[in-house]
Amino acid sequence: MEKLAGRLKGLEARDIDLLRSWLQRDAALLGEETIRNAELRRSNRERNEKPDQLPQAVLFGRGGGMHVIPQRNFTILSAIAAGYRHREGVDCDGWLTELETHVEEPEDPEIWSAILMWRSHELWWADPARTGALIGAIWRRFPAAFDDAAIVQSLWRLRPRMSFDLRRDILNYWGSHADHSLRQIAGEFAVACAIVDQAAPADMLEVVDAFMAGNDLYAKVGVLFAAAAGWREDDLAIRTRSHGYLIAPAKTATGFEAHALSTAVDRDHRLPPDEMTRALVTAIKSNAELLKASVNMFFIQSLQGLLLHPGFEALVLEVAEGMTELALASTDKTVGGLYDGELVGLAITLQRSPAEIKSRAMAVYEKLLDAEVRGAEEAAAFALRR
Repeated sequence: MEKLAGRLKGLEARDIDLLRSWLQRDAALLGEETIRNAELRRSNRERNEKPDQLPQAVLFGRGGGMHVIPQRNFTILSAIAAGYRHREGVDCDGWLTELETHVEEPEDPEIWSAILMWRSHELWWADPARTGALIGAIWRRFPAAFDDAAIVQSLWRLRPRMSFDLRRDILNYWGSHADHSLRQIAGEFAVACAIVDQAAPADMLEVVDAFMAGNDLYAKVGVLFAAAAGWREDDLAIRTRSHGYLIAPAKTATGFEAHALSTAVDRDHRLPPDEMTRALVTAIKSNAELLKASVNMFFIQSLQGLLLHPGFEALVLEVAEGMTELALASTDKTVGGLYDGELVGLAITLQRSPAEIKSRAMAVYEKLLDAEVRGAEEAAAFALRR
């Protein structure tokens, strides 16, 4: 039926009525499924949890993990959604009406999680007030539907439809949850709202401040991931507000926090040549653990790019010196693995600078060669050929 909806430009009312008649409505049976699925998710989470594994950004990253689309009622509801979506003009309000009716019926919260993740896109074009009311109804009736961290991406798209009170209630739920991935997305979502939504009330900002002042590592990591994503934006206002959440922690960040903060500079091959970049890179080069977390091809290439702008030579040299010390102190004579050749190339580029910087850059270059840092000779030969 879902495939037919695409070929027939949607489904007629009688087709949707037929699909609706197949939905499981037995509260007892759905209750058993809910308990069974919740236990399975809890068991899988505990079995797959690796406390030492580096976290990944969820809201503006790929940390949501792999998901298996549920069957049962979701299969039928997905076909119904296609019936509305493929109609002429796309019947978004029709799909919204369907969900408004279904939220009053018994259901496994996992099905609502799946609907929000994979079948909520059309709701952006549906009636805004009713869409916000629907999300609130799902929250009140099926709070466990918000137990999947990947749902945060859909909620972010729909956040203008959600009241600030609803956002705060969901944030408090995530922030106090036993699942660390939910505490992380609480930090990501809260600071993203504070950075992007200028009309965010004071209590939203207080949530972020509480996360940063508290003892929950994962909430802090979430704040740093989202602030790092904002720092990479071209919008100056967003970048400035993001900078405020990064610059103080950058001086002392270690472990997971250093990893999250490093994503501000190691996801793109360019850095804006401004004072915020100068301040953050200065903090990074002063924090050995954060510097080590930041080193990859993108960061080194972005440092190369900064050399095109006057006034950054000394700072880039100091970062290169710090990277070199990290390489020399490591047991395998490497700091960035396959990217050590980029570091050699940076040292060679710095030798085109004024005399004082040139002599220090030569010292960096010679240290890397003398220590036989992996790939140094090959990188040097390649750079000299260019």
